[in-house]
Amino acid sequence: MEIVMITSGMASENGYLLFKDKECLVIDPGTEDMRFFDEIESRGATLKGILLTHAHFDHIGGVDMLRRFTEAPVYVHAEEAGWLG
Repeated sequence: MEIVMITSGMASENGYLLFKDKECLVIDPGTEDMRFFDEIESRGATLKGILLTHAHFDHIGGVDMLRRFTEAPVYVHAEEAGWLG
C-alpha cells in the first residue's frame, strides 16, 4: 500500500490517498483541489471510497468535486452524517 499526502486549503488540512494496486481510498479531501483527482488519474486507479474522519469544513470541502468525477461512496460516522446535507 502507498500513502500520498496532499496539504490544501486555508487551514492547510492534510488529505490522504491510499493506493493498493489500481484501487484508491481518499481520506479527508479538505478542499476542491484537483491534485486529488490528478493523482488518482495519473495512476490509472479507481476511487473506491471517500472516508471522512469527521465533518468539519476543512475535512469535507473536496467531497463534491470527487463525486462529480466518480460515484465513490462517502463514509462518515453516523452521528456526523447530517452535516453533509
